[in-house]
Amino acid sequence: MTLNDGRVRTKGATLAYRDAVDAALVVANVEGYASENNYRIRWRTPLSSDAPWYTREVPTALVSLCQTTHLHDLTMMRTVVHAYHGNPATLRRLVDKLTGVSPFRGRFNQTVWTDKWQARL
Repeated sequence: MTLNDGRVRTKGATLAYRDAVDAALVVANVEGYASENNYRIRWRTPLSSDAPWYTREVPTALVSLCQTTHLHDLTMMRTVVHAYHGNPATLRRLVDKLTGVSPFRGRFNQTVWTDKWQARL
């Protein structure tokens, strides 16, 4: 397992990255309700590996903590899990769901697409 915290940029061809990585899990944790009018994901460095430019080459899933609007910034994601909070109990349950220890019980909500055409590609 490789952890990329976004402080470095993975250089090289996209296909080489695809061959080196089996899957990617992007975890977005943007906190601070009511301190800003607009919450956006801010990548650490331009085109770093924490910015998911590889979603068509590598199976990639997004876990969204604290915000349910991350799909606005990441419309290229094909799999999104909203955990709604980043507290220890929620993170433990999230890991159980992702590893198959516990089943997902949520239901797909069509409104997550917010009528964005690019999210349906």
